[in-house]
Amino acid sequence: MKKSGFLIFTSVPLLFLLIYYKVFFADYAYLDEAHQLWHNQDGTNFSMFLIQGRWLTGKLIDELFGSIRHIAELKMLRLISLAGWTATTLTWLWLARTWLRRSGINNHILYLSIVFIITSPAVAITIGWASCVEIFLATLFGLLSGSMLYRSLSATGAVLPLKKPALIVTVVFGLCSLFLYQNAFGMFLIPFLLELFNGNTANPLCPGTPDQQGSERRRRLITAVCIYLFIYLLYFILFRYQLLSAGIGRSDRAGISTDLSGKFSFFFSGPLPKAFAINFLYHTRTLFPQILAPLVIVAFLASVFIRWKFRGIKNNLLLIVCVIALLALIYLPSLAVTENFSSYRTMLPFSLAIFLLLMIQLFHFIKTKKYQDWMMAGISLLLIALGIYNFQVQFTRPLEREYQSLRSYLNRNYSPSITSIYFVRPRNRIFQERYGIYSVKDEFGNPSTEREWVPDPITRQIITEITGNRDTASRISIIQFADEKSFTSSGLKLNNKVLLVDMNQLILDSGEPGTPTK
Repeated sequence: MKKSGFLIFTSVPLLFLLIYYKVFFADYAYLDEAHQLWHNQDGTNFSMFLIQGRWLTGKLIDELFGSIRHIAELKMLRLISLAGWTATTLTWLWLARTWLRRSGINNHILYLSIVFIITSPAVAITIGWASCVEIFLATLFGLLSGSMLYRSLSATGAVLPLKKPALIVTVVFGLCSLFLYQNAFGMFLIPFLLELFNGNTANPLCPGTPDQQGSERRRRLITAVCIYLFIYLLYFILFRYQLLSAGIGRSDRAGISTDLSGKFSFFFSGPLPKAFAINFLYHTRTLFPQILAPLVIVAFLASVFIRWKFRGIKNNLLLIVCVIALLALIYLPSLAVTENFSSYRTMLPFSLAIFLLLMIQLFHFIKTKKYQDWMMAGISLLLIALGIYNFQVQFTRPLEREYQSLRSYLNRNYSPSITSIYFVRPRNRIFQERYGIYSVKDEFGNPSTEREWVPDPITRQIITEITGNRDTASRISIIQFADEKSFTSSGLKLNNKVLLVDMNQLILDSGEPGTPTK
């Protein structure tokens, strides 16, 4: 390996450590983590994922959460995710440099793609949230599945029949990706999408083009899309068979949508602008991301018409339509189901594809190597700064303080005489009030105990760890309230057998992790 290649490979784990070092010592239980830890022995963790079409995730979560007993041990699962994402990123580096070299794409873009993956909100949330530990594995399988097909089609001149072993591996890896986390399978299409931006040759989408390489790329793309959809079809059949065999119904989240206009609106108002905002967290309460996304979209569209003006307006429009269609296929699982929820954990393949297209266009217009080097350095530093902010400031710091304040309060005030706990959940924007950060979906800037399924298991888990007796924690009556007003209007009275937990007050009074709570 060349010296530069060695430095790049070694920089990957170092950059991961720079951004995510807090997973080695940060204690908190975020959303589903509390539920899955408390229920780690009753089998519900597996069944919850089975009905969502994520059979392999159910097996994995059941095994991993079944191996731990304390909130502090959740760090071990996050460290597994950290190591897994490091390996996945190194695999991307190994495979993508071949694709990019074949497509004549600037090496700067390969290096930037690595920084983008490491610092992306999607990776940050799956490392910081142990309930998403399976996503790196799903991404890796999707990447390997698409890479295997791409390599086989390139070797056979982009025509069928493919070699049977390669096709079998492609399908098996694809199914593994889908049964772990459906949206991660979109990695499959990225090498084929990149070929649409291969130099200044004739548009490979135009029928009858005299360019032989363009014709091969067209056949390769069509074949890849057909196999991609076939794997989805096979997955759906197997998923339905699993449900029938188990005699259970699917989750509401796994229902198939027939609302085409609604999905069209969702795609262009949700995931698309979020991906074009790069790694800036996208929400509607500040103006900047709402301005940034449309500006980047307009710049990208303009770059297509400027770069390939010799193709004519019609062919460039065809290219844009094809790109949008491929991006929709990459994000297919979220477009196929009834739920409209573009969380960051669903978006890595989609966001990565858009980032690569943006960088390909940007570096096409920057011809001088010196300026390319400066541009790569500037974008890398921006991405790293965003990665540190998103993970350390927007995610882990407030969650550590929230957990510490709750744990400290129970340590001081719980006694064996307590038979009931009245739990007032925090306001959704309490972190904004306390730390000046905005909530984004159910991922960044959200208090864990604000969701109704969290207070019960996290309180019982903490009491179990305090007393060393799970039965004692199981017998406690926990009544929760959405806010202070709900508690006041309930008419319930406090006595020496009742403990009131007001999370709003605890969070507002919380200090730095590791310092005494007021």
